[in-house]
Amino acid sequence: MKLLSVTLSMLVLPALSAAQTPLSGGIWHGAIGALPISVCRNDAESPLLYYYHSQGKVLRLEADKEGFALAGGERWRKLRAQGDTISGEWHSGKGKQLALQLKAAAHGKHEADERNCAHPVFYQAMQKKVQYREEPPQQFGALAYRNYSLRLALEGFNAQLLDQRIELLAPGDGPKRINQALRKEFKLANGMPALLECHATALAAHGQDGDYTQEMKPVFARGPYLSIETSYSNFCGGAHPASGAMVDVWDLRSGQMLDVWRWFQGGKAERLPPKLERLLQEKLARAQKEHPDCAAEVAQNRSFRVWLSANGISFSTQLPYVSHACDDTAELSADSLRPFLNARGKQEMQALFGK
Repeated sequence: MKLLSVTLSMLVLPALSAAQTPLSGGIWHGAIGALPISVCRNDAESPLLYYYHSQGKVLRLEADKEGFALAGGERWRKLRAQGDTISGEWHSGKGKQLALQLKAAAHGKHEADERNCAHPVFYQAMQKKVQYREEPPQQFGALAYRNYSLRLALEGFNAQLLDQRIELLAPGDGPKRINQALRKEFKLANGMPALLECHATALAAHGQDGDYTQEMKPVFARGPYLSIETSYSNFCGGAHPASGAMVDVWDLRSGQMLDVWRWFQGGKAERLPPKLERLLQEKLARAQKEHPDCAAEVAQNRSFRVWLSANGISFSTQLPYVSHACDDTAELSADSLRPFLNARGKQEMQALFGK
């Protein structure tokens, strides 16, 4: 009888606290009742994150003495482990109770890793909710192109996850190379779209949703040159959100990006000729009359992005992050820029603008 009692006691799986459970680090798939879920936890000091496959909104549970809990809501209780399987009870906080069943994923079995909650394995089901869309072809002057995008819309999710890019519809190797460059990181080497990785990184770092918006559009197309503006606004778990816009100039013949500074005397952006700097500051100062709080910041700027625009070349300030809202752009005509251009620049501007 003594031997039998010992044997039976060994078959009883004890309930574990949050500190003792294999849920201290890893990735799991399973279900609450009949509802499939995915679960992750970086380590024993991190919150536990999970989402229902039918919804995708990531929920955050904190460890307590009996398991895990959502503030003012559900509880995970009586957690028991056997090999790679974890069972327990899910309580709604309003009297409802369901069975909880989890199985460790191939990646991160029982392992603490700061990347668990940013790993593609945790987001496999959510990735199926990313929607791909192609828009009908459209024209920008003589340029034929179309927009395509990835979007992730989740129930109960307030932030936006949108990645919209353009595809040139012109034939030739040049446009083909540009399309390949514009598609870079649309999907990453690990198979995750860039927008979903941003969301994952923010969740892993802070336990809060990411925010990712990127949109492209042509703003200049004439002769062999094309300017594409990329506007962005994102929070991917860093020290602060990032937002702004940048314009890249492409050569449709070679498919390579063009450095417009090479059309200027000296061919560098480090230091503008004094006369060109004064011309720019005068134009920017006139624009700043409506924004007096930004005037001093813009006046001190000495770094510019340059790009081809409708009437000549545009110069965009590059202010520090804390002054980012004050960034501005001034366009100078081809005629006013002529004294500052080298031989190639004069030739190119003559071909583009007739001046």
